[in-house]
Amino acid sequence: MEAARLWALGKLTLDTQVAKEDDELNQVLAGFGIKAVGPAVAAQHEVFYLWPELEDTFYFFLECHTQWRVGLRGYSGLDYAGVEAFMRLRPVAHRKRQQLFADLRSMEQAALSAWHDQRSRQGR
Repeated sequence: MEAARLWALGKLTLDTQVAKEDDELNQVLAGFGIKAVGPAVAAQHEVFYLWPELEDTFYFFLECHTQWRVGLRGYSGLDYAGVEAFMRLRPVAHRKRQQLFADLRSMEQAALSAWHDQRSRQGR
């Protein structure tokens, strides 16, 4: 899951973040009487397209950011009990929960793999 890998490496920027960064850039430039035209910040980021059928899983993955277990060597995985409790609080149809959880685990593995690769490159 490329989205999870990019998220784990801090390289994933959502449209709302890009719009906010554009606004911040224009506030700075306004002091000089300049305005950036078009998506000035968006040009600095890699464009990532998410398949519509994975949108719910992706946003659920982002919402579970407080459920990561962390040890001395960094992230070790999601706390599945916490994820399950969170899933029950969301309006997720019972019949979709198994697929959502399976997709979430795929994204978890992609994020863990990216973090592992990053630590290996840093020599930790």
